[in-house]
Amino acid sequence: MSTKISSFYEILSGPNKDALFDACKYAYDKRVKISIPFRLSEVCPTEIRITSIVHEDGSGDCFNLAGYCKIDINEFDGHGFCHFEAFYNTKNRKGRMRFIL
Repeated sequence: MSTKISSFYEILSGPNKDALFDACKYAYDKRVKISIPFRLSEVCPTEIRITSIVHEDGSGDCFNLAGYCKIDINEFDGHGFCHFEAFYNTKNRKGRMRFIL
């Protein structure tokens, strides 16, 4: 099995800090559905599940995120869940995200 990694896509807007942590807290709870809206430059991930949040620096606003989402981009065969990694700044609500299949 080969791994495909997309190029980085710019996050143009996204959720606040509280929504990120709530999404991570309930990532695997089937009774709770948290909608995390990330608007990216060229693609539109859906059904985002954040499974990891790590402070990137000492600011309290910058995070490295990881999780799963649904995505449909030409670099991948088909349409389905894939892993993502992202850097995200909750203060200016910008960052970058890439997808791994």
